[in-house]
Formats: sequence, C-alpha cells, structure tokens
Amino acid sequence: MKNVVGFGDSVLKGVVFNNDNNESKYELTDMSFTNICTERLGINLENFARFGNTITHALSEITRRLPAIDGSDCVILKYGGNDSDFPWKSIAENPDRNIRPNTPLDVFYEKYREVVRFIKAKGKTPILLSILPLEPDMYLDYVSRNFTPEQKSNVMDWLGGQTKCIINYHEMYNLEIMKLARREGVRLIDITSPFLEKRDLREYMCPDGIHPNEKGHKLIAEAICNAVNEDAPELQPRCVSNFRGASFCFD
Repeated sequence: MKNVVGFGDSVLKGVVFNNDNNESKYELTDMSFTNICTERLGINLENFARFGNTITHALSEITRRLPAIDGSDCVILKYGGNDSDFPWKSIAENPDRNIRPNTPLDVFYEKYREVVRFIKAKGKTPILLSILPLEPDMYLDYVSRNFTPEQKSNVMDWLGGQTKCIINYHEMYNLEIMKLARREGVRLIDITSPFLEKRDLREYMCPDGIHPNEKGHKLIAEAICNAVNEDAPELQPRCVSNFRGASFCFD
C-alpha cells in the first residue's frame, strides 16, 4: 500500500455545501473523491487540506508535516480555487478600485513552484491537481447573498455585466499550473475536463456553485483513478494535458 499525503483546499478535503431543510452549512462528505480513490487504488492518504486554503500558506503547512512527508511515496497538491477568487465584499463596496485576486497570478506561480521544488528536494513525488470550474451564476448568487441591491449592482458593473468572466480567472490559474508542471517535470492530473464535458454543470455542483457535490466527487475520482491506472501506476510524471486536448510528454 502506497502512502500519500495531500495539501490543498476544501475540495481536496471533501467539503460539500449542504442546503437541505433550509439549513445551509459546509460539512465533510464520506463520498469525497479522496475516500473513493483511497479505496479503489489501495492507498493510505493523510489529508492535510483545509477550507479556504491558498498557496501562500502551503510551504509553512508542509514544513510542519515533514514526518508525514518523509513516510510518503508522493504528495498530492491542489491549490488555485481560492487563490483565483476575489474579495467580493471589497468589490461591492469599492467597485472602482483595481482589485486583484486573493493571490496575484505571478505570486501564485512563484509560491507553487517553491512548494514543488521543496517536495522534490525531499526526494518525494509531487502530483498536481487542476482547478475545478465553477458555475458562475450560482456562485455569484451565493457570495452576494447578503449584499444590498446597490452592492450587487456594483459587483455586476465590475464584472462588465456578465458573470462568465469569473471563469476566465480559473482558466488563467489552471494554465499557470499546467506551465508549472511542464517546466518542473511533474505530474498534473486533469480533473477539470470531466466537468467541462457536462452540458449542465449544475448537476455536479453544490448550491454555492463552487464545491462539487457527491456526484461531482465521483467524476473527480474517476478521472484520477483512470489517470493512475492507465499510464502512471507508480505515480511518476508522464504527460500533462492542457484541458484543450494538447499534451506535453516527458520521456
């Protein structure tokens, strides 16, 4: 049995948004993709992911978990969803300001590269997971649920009158992850494309529009298990796909 450690965000942690019986709350699901993968692949996973996590905290978290890393065969990393997000309250109150994502794109790349190189220097194999798409209308409804009508209008003005540009930031950060994997020669598993292939993304997302529901977690698990079983049973670098069909391969 292989020992794997994971660092990243709430999706990796297995958090879902429960809106049953008018009671809205975040909770862990037993049907997370990590639980499914550990059973199917016969691995032991120590999951150190946490809600709201960004790459800026990754290195300090990883250095605190060195014993777990030393005993592992590989390290799963999933960052970017929170990094590419915006402080929506600030936008609602000051839409004329030049507001950047939580982690600026250049900082995101540099911090992620630092983490990848740190893990490689420890003699371990880092494996990157791509960022999931979000459902922009659902997501904006959720983040603006407590905004005044004026604040909601400010946000829409800032977005140029359409919500789909939120997706563009996820794509930009995904491309940086792809570049990082190619340049550093590490494995990137594409968990984005299975969602993009679906005609109605809402079927696979929680009501907040950003966390996958249990049906979405099954999609992620299938993508990972297929990637591991098809061409990387030892979880070593092979090919990196860019979500548009092109691949970069390492011999």
